[in-house]
Amino acid sequence: MPVNHELIGDKIRLLRTNKNISQEKLAEMSDITREAINRIENGLKIPKTDTILAIANALDVPPTYLLDDNEGDDPLAESTVLKLLQECNHLEKQILIETLQSLKKILYSVGV
Repeated sequence: MPVNHELIGDKIRLLRTNKNISQEKLAEMSDITREAINRIENGLKIPKTDTILAIANALDVPPTYLLDDNEGDDPLAESTVLKLLQECNHLEKQILIETLQSLKKILYSVGV
């Protein structure tokens, strides 16, 4: 099955913007041109494996996160939750995780 390079680009853009990193900075961090970053994010260029590895390392995510094209995934939701958790202290993280677990049980019980 072919890799969804447009979804890879979307994930890169979302991660980059949530981390407040410019295309120029990501290009510098991953040793890729800014133009290549732009073309990848816009789905105009299919990134090579070494490019995906470099970008994943620069964004501090596993390469599989960028390559996984499961239609059920919502990269914006995932990166938003990750950003919120990164801004929390230990106690806040515990409270948020327990709250999410409780909400998930409620949603499951009502059939959502």
